[in-house]
Amino acid sequence: WRGDARERRAAAAAAAASVGAVVAVAMATAPSSLSELEEGARGTHISTLQHLLKLSHSHDKGDQQKAALELSKLVEGTVFPAVSFGPLAHALCRLVPSEHRDVACYSARAVKTLLLDDALRPQAVAVGIPAALVESLRRWSNEVTCVRELVGALQTLCWDRVAVPTVVTSGIVPLLLDLLASPDLETRLLCTATVANLMSYADSLLLTQDEVVEEVSGRVGSILDLAKSQDKAERCYAVAAVANATAHPTLAGRISELGGLELLRDIERDHKANLNLGGTRVAECAETAVLRLTGSRDPKIALRKYKYRWGNRPTMELMLDPQTHRKRLQVCLAFWVLCTVLLFKPLVFSHRSENH
Repeated sequence: WRGDARERRAAAAAAAASVGAVVAVAMATAPSSLSELEEGARGTHISTLQHLLKLSHSHDKGDQQKAALELSKLVEGTVFPAVSFGPLAHALCRLVPSEHRDVACYSARAVKTLLLDDALRPQAVAVGIPAALVESLRRWSNEVTCVRELVGALQTLCWDRVAVPTVVTSGIVPLLLDLLASPDLETRLLCTATVANLMSYADSLLLTQDEVVEEVSGRVGSILDLAKSQDKAERCYAVAAVANATAHPTLAGRISELGGLELLRDIERDHKANLNLGGTRVAECAETAVLRLTGSRDPKIALRKYKYRWGNRPTMELMLDPQTHRKRLQVCLAFWVLCTVLLFKPLVFSHRSENH
């Protein structure tokens, strides 16, 4: 028995020694820290980016298309430091206004993603990204796939105060107002949200933009029509745009002339009726517009702005609208009843057995 024990201890010691040797070899050959792995991944991304930048400056349509497609994929999973964004931004400025639809679409998608980074937007403005986007939108305004990508990028630019002057001087406003009549719902949503972003500067940056104010004034009726939409997101963006526009005296007067005050009062009343069911952002926007149009001097009302970056939807009806979510409520109620029955069933049967 003692001999067997000695043999087992010797085998265990040998196994431990072999495991230790394997671990030592693995530690010697593996990266010493996560930073080395990150450096390796960064180096791979840089070499890939350099190759794609070279393709983007090619005159061959196939090379440009490959560059745009691969860049749109690369930016989704890569964080670019601000110092390396310059060459990429210049390449995208070349690709976005392309006469080839796929090149314009994929490169606009890359721009749309990159602009969500707060650190990159100032550089994007400096190298001319806004003008490139507007030029491409003018060229591809009849192509829904291109319009969605381009306006998505412009929506985020119009959300940022730094970019708004450059975007406005590039001529975006007439294009957006025309696209409000698009038959495509997603296009209308993007354009209405972008108009709302622009109108959030109605009492500041747009005070000196008489031409822009005149263009918007001529299309206020279209925005009020969208405020009656059955689609919740479209209605919310439109009411937000109207609420922001009421901060400008000329636009506020035009909204009142077209019966906007009565419409907004109706919207506010209808949506406030649902406040006990979770609330609505539409009611707040309508209330802001009504208070401004009726001459409210409350400084808190003057400070209200409604802006949306691309990808951020407004909070509208919150879950418990009995019409839209009736089936969901019924399922939840049935599930609750079933759980209650299953929970108390053992107690009932145990009580009966004790009585017998």
